[in-house]
Amino acid sequence: GRRALARFETGAPHGAVLQNVVELADGTLVLGNRLLRGHAAEAAAGELAARIAARGGDASQVETGGTPLYTATATAADRARLHQAAIGAFTDALTTTDPATALRAWAHGAYCLYQAPRTKKGSDAVARVVLVAVGTVALGRVPRLPHDIDLRGYIDGQAAFTRDLRALQD
Repeated sequence: GRRALARFETGAPHGAVLQNVVELADGTLVLGNRLLRGHAAEAAAGELAARIAARGGDASQVETGGTPLYTATATAADRARLHQAAIGAFTDALTTTDPATALRAWAHGAYCLYQAPRTKKGSDAVARVVLVAVGTVALGRVPRLPHDIDLRGYIDGQAAFTRDLRALQD
C-alpha cells in the first residue's frame, strides 16, 4: 500500500482515482490501469462483493475493510491496444541490433503488458515468463526482474517503471 500511496501523493494528492496513461512508441496516449482509494475504492469493493455474491460466491473473502487501495484494469479496447503495443515493442526488441534500443523496447513492452492484463487470474505469472523469455533473447542474457514487478507494473507510472527495470539490467 505504501507504494500506491506515494504514487497518489505525487500524481493525485487530493484525488480518489489516479489514471495511468501509457505513451506508445508512436506518441499515442492510451489509458491504462487506474489506482483507486477513498470513496472510489470503497465503491469498487462494494461492486466486487455484489458481483461475487450474485454468482453465488463467498463475498466475505473480499477484503473491503479499513482503507482499501485497488487497481482497476483499463477498458477492453485500451487493453487490446496496449497488448498490441507490447507485442510490437517485444518484436522491436528482438529484431534490433542495438543493445540500448533492445533494452528500451523490452522495458516498454513490459509496462504495456502489465497495463493490459488478458485474464483476471494468472496474467502476472504469464507476464513474468514472457519477460524472461523475450528478454533472454533480446538482451542476450537472462533479465533481472524485481521481486514485486507485478505490483510495480500496476502501480508505477511509465517513466519510473521503465527506468527502474532498465537500471536493473546494468
